[in-house]
Amino acid sequence: MQTDAAVKVGRPAWWMHRAGLVMTAALVLLLWLLVHIAVQSEFRRAAKAGWQSSATLARTLESSVAGRLRGIESILRFGAALHARDAAGFSIPAWLGIDPDPDILDAAILGPDGRIRLSRSALSADPATLRDRSIVTAILADPQQDRLEVGALHPTGNGRTALDIAWPMRDAAGGFVGIILVSLDSAAFTRLYRQLELRDAVIALFGLDGALRARVPRPVSLVGAVVPPASIAAFRAGATETTRRAVGPFDGIDRFFAYHRVEGRPLIVAVGLAADSVLAPAREEQRELIAVGALVTFGIAAIWLTVLHFRRQEARSRAQLEAVISHVGQGIMMIDPGRRVAVANSQVAEMLDLPPALVVPGRRIEDIVDWQARAGEFGGGPAPHTHIDSLGGPGSPPFVTVRSRPDGRILEIRTNYASDGSHVRTFTDITEARHGAEALAAARDRALAAEAAMTAAFESVPHGVMLVDAENRVRVINQAAIDLAGLPPELARPGTSIEDMIRYQNATGETDPDSEEIRRSWDAIQNRTESGLAYQRVKPDGRVVEVRTTFLADGRFIRTFTDVSAHHAALRAEAAALDEALVARAALAAAFENAPIGIALVDAGQRLAFINGVAIELLDLPPALTQPGTPMPEILQHAIGPAGEDDARPMPAATEPAAPAAEAASEAGASEPAPVMRRTRQGRIMELRVRSLPDGRTLHTFSDVTARQVALQAQQAARLAAEAALRSRTEFLAIVSHELRTPLNAVIGLTDVLLAHDPRPDQVADLQMVVEAGRQLLGLVDDILDVTRLERGRLVLREGVFDPRATLADMARLIAPRARAKRLDFVLLLDPGLPQAVVGDEERLRQVLRKLLDNAVKFTDAGRISLEAAALEEDAAGWRLGIVVADTGIGIPPETEARLFEPFSQADSSVARRFGGLGLGLAISRMLLESMGGSITVETVPEMGSRFRIMLPLRRPCAARAAPETLMRRSAAGG
Repeated sequence: MQTDAAVKVGRPAWWMHRAGLVMTAALVLLLWLLVHIAVQSEFRRAAKAGWQSSATLARTLESSVAGRLRGIESILRFGAALHARDAAGFSIPAWLGIDPDPDILDAAILGPDGRIRLSRSALSADPATLRDRSIVTAILADPQQDRLEVGALHPTGNGRTALDIAWPMRDAAGGFVGIILVSLDSAAFTRLYRQLELRDAVIALFGLDGALRARVPRPVSLVGAVVPPASIAAFRAGATETTRRAVGPFDGIDRFFAYHRVEGRPLIVAVGLAADSVLAPAREEQRELIAVGALVTFGIAAIWLTVLHFRRQEARSRAQLEAVISHVGQGIMMIDPGRRVAVANSQVAEMLDLPPALVVPGRRIEDIVDWQARAGEFGGGPAPHTHIDSLGGPGSPPFVTVRSRPDGRILEIRTNYASDGSHVRTFTDITEARHGAEALAAARDRALAAEAAMTAAFESVPHGVMLVDAENRVRVINQAAIDLAGLPPELARPGTSIEDMIRYQNATGETDPDSEEIRRSWDAIQNRTESGLAYQRVKPDGRVVEVRTTFLADGRFIRTFTDVSAHHAALRAEAAALDEALVARAALAAAFENAPIGIALVDAGQRLAFINGVAIELLDLPPALTQPGTPMPEILQHAIGPAGEDDARPMPAATEPAAPAAEAASEAGASEPAPVMRRTRQGRIMELRVRSLPDGRTLHTFSDVTARQVALQAQQAARLAAEAALRSRTEFLAIVSHELRTPLNAVIGLTDVLLAHDPRPDQVADLQMVVEAGRQLLGLVDDILDVTRLERGRLVLREGVFDPRATLADMARLIAPRARAKRLDFVLLLDPGLPQAVVGDEERLRQVLRKLLDNAVKFTDAGRISLEAAALEEDAAGWRLGIVVADTGIGIPPETEARLFEPFSQADSSVARRFGGLGLGLAISRMLLESMGGSITVETVPEMGSRFRIMLPLRRPCAARAAPETLMRRSAAGG
């Protein structure tokens, strides 16, 4: 042990005074250094806030511009889709009127050559072309790419500036057909800036070409304005956003600029905040910090003088303190604010195994720690910083750490902080106390772990469990037991008497005290007899609980509670299902027995399982063959016998009559098996069906179809007779028509000869009437011949290449004079999309149109007649041509519309008497169109007119393999 003299006094007072002066000067320098750092930090913070604000505004405006461009793109795409659907009927006002946008100043449709095809107003000085505009040039340079192009600014007529936005248009096949373009007010991209009401800020929108699209506040003129190349250099290299501090090119103001590229567009949004506004708070903070620094400097000087006075008093107190700490059983070391040892007793060196010469006043704490590190005090590594640095300051709570030394001792190191910046460390040997505490903690942890494991296992069992001691008091009970026993919290805890629990259950109705099972269980508990006794009871909530009591050898017992409600419900459901199955079986047997057809159920071994009375009656079976287990082939052999020649269908072999029906059902691959027709020994025709069931059984059904077969045979005979009559009529008409043509041609020819030889004036009118009548009669004969050819399938189609527009124009020129003669208006409407060359039978098309137009003129007394045509559909093979012949004539009554296209049929007999004709025109038109693959329909209102619609497929010339230009084929009816 060291003596009191081992505790040495600190540094001399004069040295401390010099150190205090140096420290004061250093503190003042540090203060102004901190002021300088704070000022610079404030300027950096303000600049960072400026960058962040401008970047945030740039992203916000970029999102606004991107959303605005997506909206304009949607409008342009919609317009392009409308134009592709109906180019002739496309209207810019109608398109823009669907979703009006006030920022759209103008719009236009450009052709593939860049020339204006359609516009709301003139877009340039030369309204014929916009090829000089950059967006038009860009799209025409690569027309196959779908992209939105945004052009540069240009002035408008009302003093505003606008920019053009364009999108390529395509037809239904995906080919480039032009450009759809709108002029958008540039103010649309700066409206968000006005809403934000930012001061001293500027925003701009420009492209990768450097040309301005929008700017607020705007310079004298935006048109032609270009930003510096440095603003777009990074974006041309692939950047999406950047910042820079620069002088504004248009207003000369120093600004913090943030640039952000619009997503997917060659546009850049720029936001510039004035540097004076951004840095104004920092300059104000600079002035305040300088004033505070000056004030603190004067304060430090006053404090140093005061400290100098107190240090003299401290030196006198130090000697008294060193005398006290030398007799303390703990190691004590005081460290001054300069991190030097001020006071240390001998116990410090003993506990830390330090050389006595090392622990003296004035020694730096770093020297002591370095010696300890070299001696292996810290396991060969560097010392923890807690052995060097003070982890707190004046007013901080004590800092306590525990460290194990290499010799096994455990030291508790406590650091207390003084108000002058020094701190005192005490070292206490807690080796024995720590080992005892660790052993106690380990035992406690093992006990808690065992208890937790038991509790977890106890609570996780699916049954309620309760352990009761020999004095009938509860020791352990889990939550399931509390719930199933219906106990309140005050009774559900260890120490509760089992009598109190049963009394509570009886009072609340949880258990029935008069129950024989409960009395027997209570007697067993009192007398400790009948271990394993169990009973079931129903809780008030309807659950069924099984209670079982098992006695242990030491007088305790375990009571378990099991919820068996699900088991009881399953038993009830099983009983109900069995009852339903019996009822369903009885209902099925009754349904089979009362079915109107014969039914037989055969097992997998082809033996009878069930047969109803109808089947027994139809098959005329004796009782011996109706018993379950009878082979099905024997039943069929008895009822049907060998196959006969007069069966409705070929019969299977007599030994296996069900096999063909099953094979037919398998070949059909359908759920409904194919029937087999057989004749029974009694002469009835029986329809037999065999259906395979999933379990290997088969279901045989028998139906008496004798009456149905007789009716079918009679119907077939009538059909054959009708077809023979129709063939006879057709042949007769063909022969008569051919025989009539020769004398009619002779009559017409001879009459023309007489007219050519200068007949008398009174004979001319009569001869002309003879010629007109002969020609009308010849037309009727030709119609009859056409009908007979079409019905016999002998009509030959002569296909070739023709122009449908020229054909329709010729028909209009032919019919128009007749319409004008009746003072009727005639209108020809041709869709511009009609093809110029198609393959089809032009002559037959002319024949159909002539008949329809003749009827229109014939049955119309006032109003108009129209002939309309359009290409309804188009594909690689050709077109589907739609033709409409409309009139304002007498119309057709609804009751006769159904037979309008039948031969020798007119609306009514009065029409035939008034207008003449055999009613063959529409029938021939229908048959001609159907032979060409087309169709005809009618829409009519009596006394208001009719609309006949024709749909005719026509092929492309390149798809028709004709030699050289005409292709001849028979009509579809002729095969």
